[in-house]
Amino acid sequence: MFLTWISLFGRKMKNGVYISSTLGMEQQETISFFFEKIFNFKLILGGIIQIRPFYPVFLKAMQTNRSIEELLEISHLIPQKEREFLKKKVAEWEEETNIYA
Repeated sequence: MFLTWISLFGRKMKNGVYISSTLGMEQQETISFFFEKIFNFKLILGGIIQIRPFYPVFLKAMQTNRSIEELLEISHLIPQKEREFLKKKVAEWEEETNIYA
């Protein structure tokens, strides 16, 4: 559900991704609670909900074998400064997979 929500409503910013929100703080805190349980970091709440850093969202999508369409939508949101980190992380995973294959 979170990945679909981010794909549909997420907007790229310099240091992360944001989603405009008209939800009250209690509802935002509930969303943040469950988001933290899944992605292991907190959202930044307010008039816009900020997802910083964004790379854990993309890595979780890859690890859970999301569809290529969903990965492409999410990949367009990755801030430039996080792309290099992700390239290294994916290369490490590929190397690890080759060792055990």
